[in-house]
Amino acid sequence: MPVRLVTCCLLLMGIAASFSRAAETFSKVPVWGGEISAAEMCVSDPNVIYATSWYAGLFVTKDAAATWTAISNEGANAVAVHPSLPNVVISAAFGTIDGSHIMRSEDYGQTWAEVGRSAIYDAKVNAVRIVPSTKNEGTFYLLGHDLNTLDGVLYKSADAGVTWTKTSFTSGNKLIADVCVDRDENLFVTAANATPSTNGPPPWDNEMSGWLFKSSDGATWTTLKSFEAAPRYLSVSSATLAVVTMTYGDDSGIYISSNAGHSFTCINSAGNGYGRQAISPDGTKIYSFAPDGLRVISSSSPETGQWNSPTLVSSGSYMSGGYVLINRLDPSIMYAVGNNSVGGGNDDGILKSTDTALSWRPANSGLAGLIAYTGAKDPDGNMYVVGAMSVYKGSSDGTTWNKVFSPDLGQPYDPSNKQHKFESGSVMAAPATDNVFVGTAGDLWRSTDGGQSWTLVFSSTVYSGYANNVDFSALVFNSNNPATGYFALRQSNYGTTAVSWTRLFKTTDGGAAWTQVSLSGETIQSLAIDPADPTVIYAGTGDAPIYSASFIYGGLWKIIDNGSTVSWSKLSLDNKIPYRVVISSNGVMMAACIEPNNTSTDNSHGPAYYSTDGGLTWASISAESDLIGIVDLKFSNGAWYVTDSMTIYASGSPQRPFFQVASKDDLGTIRCLIVGSMYSGANKGLFKLSWSPSTPLTSVIEQPKAYCYPNPFNAATGSTILKYFVPQGRSVDSLKISVYTMSGELVDELPEDNNLDDGNAYYYFWNGKNDSGRLCARGVYIIVFKSNLETVRTKVVLTK
Repeated sequence: MPVRLVTCCLLLMGIAASFSRAAETFSKVPVWGGEISAAEMCVSDPNVIYATSWYAGLFVTKDAAATWTAISNEGANAVAVHPSLPNVVISAAFGTIDGSHIMRSEDYGQTWAEVGRSAIYDAKVNAVRIVPSTKNEGTFYLLGHDLNTLDGVLYKSADAGVTWTKTSFTSGNKLIADVCVDRDENLFVTAANATPSTNGPPPWDNEMSGWLFKSSDGATWTTLKSFEAAPRYLSVSSATLAVVTMTYGDDSGIYISSNAGHSFTCINSAGNGYGRQAISPDGTKIYSFAPDGLRVISSSSPETGQWNSPTLVSSGSYMSGGYVLINRLDPSIMYAVGNNSVGGGNDDGILKSTDTALSWRPANSGLAGLIAYTGAKDPDGNMYVVGAMSVYKGSSDGTTWNKVFSPDLGQPYDPSNKQHKFESGSVMAAPATDNVFVGTAGDLWRSTDGGQSWTLVFSSTVYSGYANNVDFSALVFNSNNPATGYFALRQSNYGTTAVSWTRLFKTTDGGAAWTQVSLSGETIQSLAIDPADPTVIYAGTGDAPIYSASFIYGGLWKIIDNGSTVSWSKLSLDNKIPYRVVISSNGVMMAACIEPNNTSTDNSHGPAYYSTDGGLTWASISAESDLIGIVDLKFSNGAWYVTDSMTIYASGSPQRPFFQVASKDDLGTIRCLIVGSMYSGANKGLFKLSWSPSTPLTSVIEQPKAYCYPNPFNAATGSTILKYFVPQGRSVDSLKISVYTMSGELVDELPEDNNLDDGNAYYYFWNGKNDSGRLCARGVYIIVFKSNLETVRTKVVLTK
């Protein structure tokens, strides 16, 4: 059946079944830093560091983090660098139920080859850590889980990672954690007393005991030590070995040995942090990030086993859960890594210190690991986006970015404080120049100076018992009078019972003060102000607990706020939860809804509908593929956008079909859409979308024209573009596109299209199907474009 496309840059490249768009459709916005999960430094050339993000891929720096270059779109679970050949790097792509792909490069990551496939991936081994030997250069060890036997296994390579051989190590079907190799080629492995599964290991915050294993040859292994608190991380340098346990258990702490594990000194201090430790080249200092900053344990004579209590080196270092890389040729130079693989949620990327960790600065130029969760653009064109823990501001048309706010970072540490992370339940708005809002975890901050300073203007602590269980569901402002705005709260419902909890707030002074609106009913999940009549606010209501399918389907409500009284009444979308609602300047609405027959794999998302009569009646939107799990939808500059996290679709009108603008392959998992032109926040950062509902003609024509391409086309692998030209000075009030067989039988037709501007080209496509959705027979078909100007015909050959 034929559907309307609409854009120039989306069609410059070959058309596939899903309409591959041209690279010009989106461009990367240079917000550097982000959620880095691991990084490793070359021992002999510490200017070379490889860093990986779970989502954004692999990066390399050859100039001590002055600049970074992307070298792979795929993130890695583990990375290792050859000690004397900085160009040789080995990575383990994130493991699945099928195992890990082990990739190797000899040119700083410019090209890659898979190695050890039969030994590791085909054997369904999930790699956990890869480490090089410093004694026997070219020797690497890989620790992983065998998903067939649910056993911990260790592999060895003696040819710099080209081939891999399984050693005799076995964890006895226990959960393996880490591996290291000391200067004398002693191997150490930690394991926890828990059984792994094909669905992933048990959470590391569960109470588990564990063991430390040792081998001097990789063949014979001994149990060196048992622990009540499972040992998680290993570090080694010079003669110093550090074993870090989890926080529970009478023997939890950091265990330090200077004699290859024959004896240990335990530093039982939770204040020193229980993440990965970094040991100085001479083995006298052990660094780790604690919640309040970077701490160090030191010893003037490690061989005696005498170690000082941990002391704070630098406070406000934002890498809780992270670790440090130390330049072994100049130990005053250090790099802080977020280690987001343990869920730290840090978005600072890589920090660098040149004064032995006394001060830190970002070293992220080119390091595109930021996940953008939401954002806003103010009237002056300044962009604001939020990462995992911080707010970033972009100026100069988005070419210059700075971090301007982190609610929890740099604050005095208190373990009872609420955590403010922006992955979910966060909102942002910039209704006026230098008036910016960001909210998460039920707390709302405001900046009136473009992000330089922030004031808490609302806190959910007013709700006793709910303070740590509240999210924002919406934050909207009157575009005609930005002094007026509204936000709604919802409970973070991780239970099994749906709740009714109406919390709507209003400001009339630009957001300095907020007052609760007296309404009772269902939980508000979305808000949209009618730009034509700002006294009307639409609210999507209901509740969908995470661990239950017993939902409250509240429907769409219409709020009337005349300035003195506020009332609301149900409007439509019964038996649905409209969790996203947007309305255009001409009153067209679109809503994404959770509904009982939702077939999405995520029951918190569903399909989208549109309304042209003020929300009274609704119809489903259509697209090239089923859209059943909408994450976000927006209207901007005459175009409508929807995304299901895998693909961004766009259309000039929700009445017309949507088609692909960008995909997960390019952006990573798509998290949000941001109005201001149109931006997409995704796992690989922030992107600007360049899409228009029409293309200006480059030459003058006097009559409408039409043609198809590719022609012939194979409907089994793609579609054909139907391009219609409107002559200058002659607008099209109505256009009807129909497909006929050569004998005149009607095959399919597109609903009438209206108001096509003069001097523009408009795009549609036909996928070779009839109006019943069945593939047509091969042959010649007539495409008829009938408008108020005249009728134009063209032929297309379907090869099937």
